[in-house]
Amino acid sequence: REYLLGATDHFTETFATTDIRVAGSATDTTIEVDSTTGMTAADICLIQLDDGTLHETTINTVTDGDTLVIDDALPSAVAVDKKVFTYTSRAARPIRVQQAIYHETSSSNDTKMYQIAREDFWNLANKGTDSQPTQWYFDPQLTTSKFRIYGEPNDVGDYITMVCHFPFDDMDAAANDFGFPQEWLDAIHWNLAYRVSMQFGSPRDVVANCARMAFETKTRAMGWDEERADLELRPEAQWLQG
Repeated sequence: REYLLGATDHFTETFATTDIRVAGSATDTTIEVDSTTGMTAADICLIQLDDGTLHETTINTVTDGDTLVIDDALPSAVAVDKKVFTYTSRAARPIRVQQAIYHETSSSNDTKMYQIAREDFWNLANKGTDSQPTQWYFDPQLTTSKFRIYGEPNDVGDYITMVCHFPFDDMDAAANDFGFPQEWLDAIHWNLAYRVSMQFGSPRDVVANCARMAFETKTRAMGWDEERADLELRPEAQWLQG
C-alpha cells in the first residue's frame, strides 16, 4: 500500500506487457509469451506466478518474437495467460501526482482513484484492507516520493497509471535537449534571459523588458497545453452527505 517512486519500486514511464503462451515450471529460464514486441535484453521483467506473486528478474535474451530467456529461473509454476511486464528503466522521482487510475488487467477496466489529504489518509482505520484501491495520498520527499493508497490490491497483474509532474532536466552537456515541445522554446529563452539579467545586474529597462517577454511567452506557451474540451463542474457524489 506504499510505493517508493524514483527508487526501488516498479515505477516507469513506459512498459511492455504480454501473456504467457506456454505454461512454465519451477527452474525454467526460458518462457514462451504471446509477443516480445518492445522488449530488449537487460530489461527488468516481472512475471505473474500461479501463487499470486511477481517474479522479478531481467531479460537475458530476446530469442524471437515469442520467446524470452531470463536471468533468474522461475521459482514456481506459471500458467498460460499469466501476465508478463517489462521495462527498461525506472522513472525519476515525481514532484506531484495529478491523477491516478487503477487498471484491472482481468477485465481491462479503468477506475478513477481519488486524492485525499495527509490527515484524511492517516485517519483511515484499517489501511491494510484487501480490496481494490480507491484513494491515494502523495508525499513528495526530498529523495524518494511516497505514493500511498487505501485498499491493498489483491492481484499483482493490476497496475496504476498516473499523470505526474517531474523535475526539469539538468542541461549539463552539449548533447542535452529540453524535454519540451518547440512551442515552449521562446518561453524558455526569455525566462532564462530574465533570470540572467537579474543575476548579472543588467540595466533596469533591460530587466523590465525581459520580465515582460518572459511572462508573455510563458502565457502563450501554456495556452498550447490547455485541453480544447467542454468543462463540466459538479460535486463528487462520494462526498455528498445524506
